[in-house]
Amino acid sequence: MMTRRSPFLFAAAALSLCIAAFAPFDSAQGRQDPKPVPNGGSEPQNAASAQKFPKFIMDALHSPHALRGKIFVARDGTIERVKVFVRREGLPDWTHPIADNKLGKGQEVAYEIEVYGDGTEVYEIARLVEGKPKKISIRRDQQVRYVETLFDKASLPAAVAASLGKIEGFQVGEVRRREGDKLTEYHAVGLIAGVPHRAMIRADGTLQSVSRHLPAEMEVAVSTAEPAAK
Repeated sequence: MMTRRSPFLFAAAALSLCIAAFAPFDSAQGRQDPKPVPNGGSEPQNAASAQKFPKFIMDALHSPHALRGKIFVARDGTIERVKVFVRREGLPDWTHPIADNKLGKGQEVAYEIEVYGDGTEVYEIARLVEGKPKKISIRRDQQVRYVETLFDKASLPAAVAASLGKIEGFQVGEVRRREGDKLTEYHAVGLIAGVPHRAMIRADGTLQSVSRHLPAEMEVAVSTAEPAAK
């Protein structure tokens, strides 16, 4: 049986190259100084080894409506998903009526373009409706992937509450439930040792992951030098 690879595996490799390029020489660990390149810099620019994010994400990053990006990384270094926050104009017009219907109208909070590790491409809209946060995720075929709502911590299913209680040092701030076709998840955000974390738990109480939030920046090239003539 053929194993389906995450479209982000190559992107993860590209990020690893960037990290290595800034690592100092350490003979004990076999690391090497970055090799000079023709433009006088030290960043690798070998076209043969260049890797890319999916076109859906790159189009969003290059859009004039792009505001910031966010990368979700698994413990083994695999990039699980990538999202780009955009202005309202960065989403197709048809997404907004769907959000009106499923969430209700309210204060706009965020617009997002996202790709999941299985290749699913979605548009997401977050709002405050009657003072409560809501979010919708819509696939490109205009089908709703999930609706996210704030959930009362005191009303959590016993299995979900038990899993939360087993996360050492986790001070839960709030919980949001995502519901969709064959999908029910609970996402709890809070602090561990003063650092923001998020726990994702399945409806049956299975702890899917605990992630730490780290601030970061993305630098996206808007132009590059032409290759030198041979």
